Amino acid sequence: MPRHYIIARDPLIIAEAVEKLLGPAAAVEKHHAADLDLETIFNQLGTADLFAAERCFQYIDFLDFKLLSKKDSDRLAAIFAKLPAETTLVCTQVLEYATRGEETKALNGQTYKRWTLDAPVTDLRQLSEGSQAVNWLKQRARQRYNLDIGPNQLTRLLNANDDRPALVDGELKKLWMLRSEGQAGQVADAEITAIISQNPGARFYELVDAILGGNPQLFRKLGIWYSAEPETYRLVNELKRRFLGLLALSRGEQVMPPFLANQLRNVQRRWPGPRLALALRGLAELEYNLKSGRTTGETSKAGEFSALQLYLAGLARG
Repeated sequence: MPRHYIIARDPLIIAEAVEKLLGPAAAVEKHHAADLDLETIFNQLGTADLFAAERCFQYIDFLDFKLLSKKDSDRLAAIFAKLPAETTLVCTQVLEYATRGEETKALNGQTYKRWTLDAPVTDLRQLSEGSQAVNWLKQRARQRYNLDIGPNQLTRLLNANDDRPALVDGELKKLWMLRSEGQAGQVADAEITAIISQNPGARFYELVDAILGGNPQLFRKLGIWYSAEPETYRLVNELKRRFLGLLALSRGEQVMPPFLANQLRNVQRRWPGPRLALALRGLAELEYNLKSGRTTGETSKAGEFSALQLYLAGLARG
């Protein structure tokens, strides 16, 4: 079958699945679907190679392709139906939605249906959740890095990296590089602690947790993080993700991934409806002010930092 579809919630899981499907030595021409149009797709896929050379294409995040009309949909289906035997197309999609409802809506939408055309889809979403994520990473650590690492240690790394296997893999690579050549055996807890302490992402999520949990040290944590990584929009986007997740929980909706739902349930009582509404409204105003340049300070970063402080002070008073 020259056409394949793979969906997952983590890009590393998709990358490994594509490698297993096509082989590690395959020359894959990769394109982001958002950059494609039907003419480009036809030129890439609709012409047979005179010398029957094998060709592999990967269309990344195919749901980002603009919504097709019925006419365009029929044309895409015709291209797929006449895909040359020597051409392999792999369409992949990383699903990063705050709620299961949003994810289900995307997978039931017209764009998804017009791309997959009811073809079999390899669904790897569960591999980035809970014990399955731990088992997947444990196997990868052993095979790729010759690391014998325990489930609790991997859980610590997942918690410090927003439960994203792709980020944890970067930490595993660091562990492998720090070890002397040929060193094997069980990874020590001290090694995990050392890696986490060097991880800027861990400081970031520690700050986010402090904000939602009402930690009195949050302004100190904000200053430490901002002096090292003044990424204002990253913090705004993560707070938006968390507050929208709390809103979804309050409506009885499921929040994805499960680790995020569990974290939000731990602080849900601190964010009753009126307070959550104020937090979301204030966040929208903050984002507008940042994007429109309505912040004051000696530098743009200083202005952004002051705006963040004012917003967080309002949360603390609320």
